[in-house]
Amino acid sequence: MPAVTNCSRSTLDRKDRVDSRYPRAFLEQHRPLLDALRPVLGMPTGRVTVDFAENPLETTLPSLAGLRTAAKLSRLDAILRLIDGDTGGALDTAVLQFHIASSLNEYPSVIGHLVAMACDRLGLRTAASLPKGNPSWGRPG
Repeated sequence: MPAVTNCSRSTLDRKDRVDSRYPRAFLEQHRPLLDALRPVLGMPTGRVTVDFAENPLETTLPSLAGLRTAAKLSRLDAILRLIDGDTGGALDTAVLQFHIASSLNEYPSVIGHLVAMACDRLGLRTAASLPKGNPSWGRPG
């Protein structure tokens, strides 16, 4: 691997700064998808429905790429919510990612289970990003 030789500290500083305008614009462009996913928060045991044809080769499966994209978009939403200080919203987004993954529990292909694992991983990464012991979550009793 080639060594980095002409890299000044000011160059690194510029790359470390986060400009959240572009991710926010991207998220707003895809806001209808996130809004459509919000009801999934209330369905922890939901699943993707598959209509099986008499000939298994003619069975059309729902788009797995769309579910993974939705989980990735939810991750971006969670990061921006954390930047804005909305910890509860970020937590809801992590739960949403887990619900997207659990909707594939009975999916009839190995690929579906791999996508579910990828969505679970995104949910774990989102949950790991949450601050620990946030008093705004409230405590019982």
